[in-house]
Order: sequence, then structure tokens, then C-alpha cells
Amino acid sequence: MGSLIVTGGTRPPVFLLEEEAKRADLIIASDRGYNYLTDAGIAVDIAVGDFDSLLGEELKAGEIYRHKSEKDETDTELALSVALEKGHGEMTLLGAWGSRWDHSLANIFLLEQIQEKGGRLTIKDENNVLFLAAPGSYTLEKDKTYVSLLPLSPWVEYSTENFAYEVHHLRLKRGTPRGVSNELLGRRGRLTIHEGMALVFQSQD
Repeated sequence: MGSLIVTGGTRPPVFLLEEEAKRADLIIASDRGYNYLTDAGIAVDIAVGDFDSLLGEELKAGEIYRHKSEKDETDTELALSVALEKGHGEMTLLGAWGSRWDHSLANIFLLEQIQEKGGRLTIKDENNVLFLAAPGSYTLEKDKTYVSLLPLSPWVEYSTENFAYEVHHLRLKRGTPRGVSNELLGRRGRLTIHEGMALVFQSQD
């Protein structure tokens, strides 16, 4: 089962909220994400956070998990944990980026935490899709113009099929940008991770 989590970074466009809400079995709002969803006319199943940004607004959700401002986890992390507890291991996160780079990077690092817990998290905005690729094969659809791969582990070894720049068992060191801005040749291509973990971006300008 899939869930949509909307958190309090940059407000996602309404069309993206609506598209992802239609696909989701469960809709979770993390703090200011509640405003983003309700302003778009989308009902919230679960609201999670300290809600310090809602300025006394009445919460209307199926379930409410209210936390103190002083806590060890971020509101986004708590929302993802609730999704896992509800059995929704396939998760899409919107509103993950913002003016605070520390918050944005913290959300990217949550990709690894969720994978370790047996879930799969995808982060999206109107121009980007981001997921964490562990060893295995992945079929990528040409939803966006570019495909970029950046090692998260010290090294990643990978191969591509039906890409403009084909590689076979390429070993790429973390910090090396060689994997940026590849392109699919057709409607779909295959990425195989042989060793290590990588951040995979599908992006458009």
C-alpha cells in the first residue's frame, strides 16, 4: 500500500498534490504540510507534528499525532514512521525542499533510514524525482529529461541499458559527478546497481 506524506518545505504546486493524492491509499500531513493539503481541498487522513506553524488553526484529520516542539525526531521523520506503522511501505514525500539546506539534506538522508526499515521512499517536486538505489535492477520511465546517479556509499558499481551514455560495471567514487545528466534513449531504460548505494535523480529544467 502506498502513502503520500506532505511536509513543510516549499509549497508543492496544486497539480502535483492532486496527482499524488489520487495515487495514495493514505495521506499524511507533517506540520505545515497540513495547510498545503487542505488549501488544495485534499482531505488529510493523519496529521503529525508539533504544529507550531499553524497558529492555532483547528486540525481536521482522521487521526492526529501531536508532539512537543522539543523532540529528537523531525516532524517529517515522525510522519514517515507513522506510515510504516500503518503498513504503508511505499511512500512519496512532497515539500521536502526549502530555504533551509539542513532540513533538505536531512530529508534526503531519510531515504536510507526508510530503506533500512524495509520501506521505499521517493521524494518529488514538479521538476525532480529522487530515490535511493541499493543493489538490484531498476526500470526507469522517461518521465523527466535527465537521469543522474550520485554515490551515497564510498563506492558504487553500476551498469546502464538504453541510456545515451552507457556504462558497464562502472565503479564511481563518492564525490565524483560523472554520473550527472545522463538521458534515456527511449521510453524506458534499465539501471543495475551491482555494489553500494546511490541517489538516483530524474530531473528536468
